[in-house]
Amino acid sequence: MAEPTVALRPESTTSTSLPGVWFALAAPPAAWTVGEILGYFLVGRYCQHHASGIAAYFVPAGPLVATLVSVAMAVLTAIALVLALRTMRDLGERPAAGGIPIRSETATATGPVFETEATWGRARFTAFAAALVSGLLLLNMIYWIIMPFLIDPCATP
Repeated sequence: MAEPTVALRPESTTSTSLPGVWFALAAPPAAWTVGEILGYFLVGRYCQHHASGIAAYFVPAGPLVATLVSVAMAVLTAIALVLALRTMRDLGERPAAGGIPIRSETATATGPVFETEATWGRARFTAFAAALVSGLLLLNMIYWIIMPFLIDPCATP
Protein backbone atom coordinates (compact mmCIF):
# COMPACT_ATOMS: atom_id res chain seq x y z
CA MET A 1 0.00 0.00 0.00
CA ALA A 2 1.40 3.40 -1.02
CA GLU A 3 2.01 6.15 1.47
CA PRO A 4 0.03 9.37 0.94
CA THR A 5 2.06 12.26 -0.38
CA VAL A 6 2.24 15.54 1.47
CA ALA A 7 1.99 18.68 -0.66
CA LEU A 8 3.16 21.90 0.95
CA ARG A 9 2.53 25.29 -0.50
CA PRO A 10 5.74 27.09 -1.44
CA GLU A 11 7.15 29.61 0.99
CA SER A 12 6.34 33.20 0.12
CA THR A 13 9.29 35.23 -1.07
CA THR A 14 7.98 38.40 0.58
CA SER A 15 8.73 39.09 4.20
CA THR A 16 6.07 40.15 6.64
CA SER A 17 7.07 43.16 8.67
CA LEU A 18 5.90 43.10 12.27
CA PRO A 19 6.20 46.89 12.63
CA GLY A 20 4.17 47.21 9.42
CA VAL A 21 1.38 45.10 10.89
CA TRP A 22 1.34 47.18 14.05
CA PHE A 23 1.34 50.36 11.95
CA ALA A 24 -1.67 49.03 10.03
CA LEU A 25 -3.44 48.33 13.32
CA ALA A 26 -2.57 51.56 15.18
CA ALA A 27 -2.45 54.23 12.46
CA PRO A 28 -6.15 54.26 11.42
CA PRO A 29 -7.56 54.90 14.92
CA ALA A 30 -4.88 57.55 15.50
CA ALA A 31 -5.65 59.18 12.13
CA TRP A 32 -9.38 59.12 12.86
CA THR A 33 -8.81 60.71 16.28
CA VAL A 34 -6.60 63.46 14.87
CA GLY A 35 -9.09 64.15 12.07
CA GLU A 36 -12.05 64.31 14.45
CA ILE A 37 -10.34 66.56 17.02
CA LEU A 38 -9.01 68.98 14.40
CA GLY A 39 -12.31 68.92 12.52
CA TYR A 40 -14.36 69.79 15.59
CA PHE A 41 -11.92 72.54 16.56
CA LEU A 42 -11.68 74.12 13.11
CA VAL A 43 -15.38 73.99 12.30
CA GLY A 44 -16.30 75.11 15.82
CA ARG A 45 -14.10 78.18 15.59
CA TYR A 46 -15.36 78.92 12.09
CA CYS A 47 -19.00 78.70 13.17
CA GLN A 48 -18.38 80.66 16.40
CA HIS A 49 -17.05 83.56 14.34
CA HIS A 50 -20.14 83.52 12.16
CA ALA A 51 -22.50 83.39 15.14
CA SER A 52 -20.98 86.05 17.41
CA GLY A 53 -18.77 88.12 15.12
CA ILE A 54 -15.73 87.58 17.37
CA ALA A 55 -12.62 87.53 15.20
CA ALA A 56 -10.08 86.61 17.91
CA TYR A 57 -10.11 82.88 17.08
CA PHE A 58 -11.26 83.18 13.51
CA VAL A 59 -10.34 80.21 11.32
CA PRO A 60 -10.91 81.10 7.66
CA ALA A 61 -12.45 78.28 5.61
CA GLY A 62 -12.67 75.98 8.63
CA PRO A 63 -14.81 73.28 6.97
CA LEU A 64 -12.51 73.23 3.94
CA VAL A 65 -9.39 72.85 6.10
CA ALA A 66 -11.13 70.15 8.16
CA THR A 67 -12.05 68.33 4.95
CA LEU A 68 -8.45 68.51 3.72
CA VAL A 69 -7.24 67.10 7.06
CA SER A 70 -9.84 64.31 6.75
CA VAL A 71 -8.64 63.52 3.22
CA ALA A 72 -5.04 63.26 4.43
CA MET A 73 -6.09 60.97 7.29
CA ALA A 74 -8.19 58.85 4.90
CA VAL A 75 -5.17 58.41 2.62
CA LEU A 76 -3.09 57.26 5.60
CA THR A 77 -5.86 54.82 6.56
CA ALA A 78 -6.09 53.51 2.99
CA ILE A 79 -2.33 52.85 3.02
CA ALA A 80 -2.74 50.95 6.30
CA LEU A 81 -5.63 48.94 4.80
CA VAL A 82 -3.55 47.94 1.77
CA LEU A 83 -0.64 46.98 4.05
CA ALA A 84 -2.92 44.85 6.24
CA LEU A 85 -4.52 43.10 3.25
CA ARG A 86 -1.12 42.42 1.70
CA THR A 87 0.13 40.98 4.97
CA MET A 88 -2.94 38.74 5.25
CA ARG A 89 -2.35 37.51 1.71
CA ASP A 90 1.33 36.85 2.34
CA LEU A 91 0.63 34.97 5.57
CA GLY A 92 -2.15 32.96 3.95
CA GLU A 93 0.10 31.68 1.17
CA ARG A 94 2.37 29.68 3.44
CA PRO A 95 1.56 27.16 6.13
CA ALA A 96 2.09 28.32 9.66
CA ALA A 97 4.06 26.28 12.14
CA GLY A 98 1.84 23.45 13.26
CA GLY A 99 -0.31 23.53 10.14
CA ILE A 100 -3.23 21.13 10.05
CA PRO A 101 -3.00 18.29 7.49
CA ILE A 102 -6.26 18.07 5.54
CA ARG A 103 -7.40 15.67 2.84
CA SER A 104 -7.51 17.28 -0.57
CA GLU A 105 -10.38 16.83 -3.01
CA THR A 106 -8.01 15.35 -5.57
CA ALA A 107 -6.40 11.95 -5.38
CA THR A 108 -3.49 10.55 -7.30
CA ALA A 109 -2.84 7.02 -8.46
CA THR A 110 -0.84 6.42 -5.28
CA GLY A 111 -3.60 7.63 -2.96
CA PRO A 112 -5.09 10.82 -1.55
CA VAL A 113 -3.05 14.00 -1.44
CA PHE A 114 -2.67 15.68 1.92
CA GLU A 115 -2.08 19.41 2.13
CA THR A 116 -1.05 21.49 5.09
CA GLU A 117 -3.51 24.32 5.63
CA ALA A 118 -2.26 27.53 7.18
CA THR A 119 -3.52 28.19 10.67
CA TRP A 120 -4.45 31.61 11.96
CA GLY A 121 -1.36 32.66 13.87
CA ARG A 122 -0.95 35.86 15.83
CA ALA A 123 0.46 37.81 12.90
CA ARG A 124 -2.35 36.83 10.54
CA PHE A 125 -5.02 37.59 13.16
CA THR A 126 -3.40 40.98 13.84
CA ALA A 127 -3.38 41.70 10.10
CA PHE A 128 -7.07 40.70 9.89
CA ALA A 129 -7.92 42.98 12.82
CA ALA A 130 -5.96 45.80 11.17
CA ALA A 131 -7.83 45.29 7.88
CA LEU A 132 -11.19 45.29 9.68
CA VAL A 133 -10.42 48.41 11.70
CA SER A 134 -8.90 50.19 8.69
CA GLY A 135 -11.86 49.39 6.47
CA LEU A 136 -14.47 50.55 8.96
CA LEU A 137 -12.63 53.76 9.83
CA LEU A 138 -11.99 54.48 6.14
CA LEU A 139 -15.74 54.33 5.50
CA ASN A 140 -16.30 56.68 8.43
CA MET A 141 -13.69 59.12 7.13
CA ILE A 142 -15.22 59.12 3.65
CA TYR A 143 -18.58 59.91 5.26
CA TRP A 144 -17.09 62.90 7.09
CA ILE A 145 -15.33 64.09 3.92
CA ILE A 146 -18.62 64.16 2.01
CA MET A 147 -20.89 65.64 4.71
CA PRO A 148 -19.66 69.30 4.67
CA PHE A 149 -20.61 69.46 1.00
CA LEU A 150 -24.15 68.18 1.67
CA ILE A 151 -25.09 70.18 4.76
CA ASP A 152 -24.01 73.49 6.26
CA PRO A 153 -21.74 72.70 9.22
CA CYS A 154 -22.83 75.89 10.98
CA ALA A 155 -26.57 75.28 10.62
CA THR A 156 -28.49 75.05 13.88
CA PRO A 157 -31.64 72.98 14.18
